[in-house]
Amino acid sequence: MPEDEVREIIRKYYDATGTHEESIQAVMNYIHEKEPEWKMKYFYNNADNVSGNAFNGTSTISASSPMTPNWQGNQNWQDEYDEELIDTFYNHLKQDGIEGYKNFIYCDSGGLNTTGNGLRVPTLKSLSGYTMTMNNAPVSAQNPALTMAQKAAYLQRQNDFCKTYSYIDQNGQKAWDVPLAETQEDEYKELYGEHQPYFQDDELEAAGKEYIRRVVLPVLKEKLEKHNIDFYDTFNQKGQIALMDLLYNLGENKFKLDEGPIDEGYWPGLTKALIASSAKDAAKNTHRKNIGDNRNKLIYNYMLEGFR
Repeated sequence: MPEDEVREIIRKYYDATGTHEESIQAVMNYIHEKEPEWKMKYFYNNADNVSGNAFNGTSTISASSPMTPNWQGNQNWQDEYDEELIDTFYNHLKQDGIEGYKNFIYCDSGGLNTTGNGLRVPTLKSLSGYTMTMNNAPVSAQNPALTMAQKAAYLQRQNDFCKTYSYIDQNGQKAWDVPLAETQEDEYKELYGEHQPYFQDDELEAAGKEYIRRVVLPVLKEKLEKHNIDFYDTFNQKGQIALMDLLYNLGENKFKLDEGPIDEGYWPGLTKALIASSAKDAAKNTHRKNIGDNRNKLIYNYMLEGFR
């Protein structure tokens, strides 16, 4: 039904020449007909992708090539959008200065074994699902996968290696002064005479995306829903990426959208800003300690432009 016809029916109602039922039905029909177009406009055609170098001042979220599913009767639009968002966020994390990407294990700032784009692999059980080889190449007869016994022996060396960076801080707490992963790579090789084993890139990508799919997105949506904030209606992809980055970086237990003490992980300022849909206040409340200035600035800018 054309918009002019809807307007004319509503005018007749207010002129007392049409019925209330006719005007309501006309509006409902119009909304039903426009719904596929609105979903396309707000969930895909204006969807954004991270592109460019985030840390030379040129990184932007720019319009992507729109996907064009048949929205009419499509009950899976949210799943389709989420999969595109997961791909975008995974590539965001891989950027230098965000999480970066390594296909071997390094010690993170908490002294924990980490790989990929920030995946924790602290135990032998966590390594059991990954293929590891001594050469940086796909597994083959010439580059065989490590056995569990070989993984266990390597993990013991790696754990000992990570301990070399630990110290007791001024508060009497154990902390880690972690150099760049590349420096660790060289030091490990010098100490043990060989490189750490390599993971398979496709397995790390699958694991990274599965974590986003299984933990990051559902946990973030749940935290927002507690305050009646809809993840899709409230934020464009810039805002979605910004919030996902906060949760991914801090962890679900340290990113609490609620009123409460900041030192216990609560974020009352951000919570209040999100409820009020205040982009400026929300952006101000994205700052994190012990995070690089470039990453904080990037997420600040995303949040500043992140509301629909």
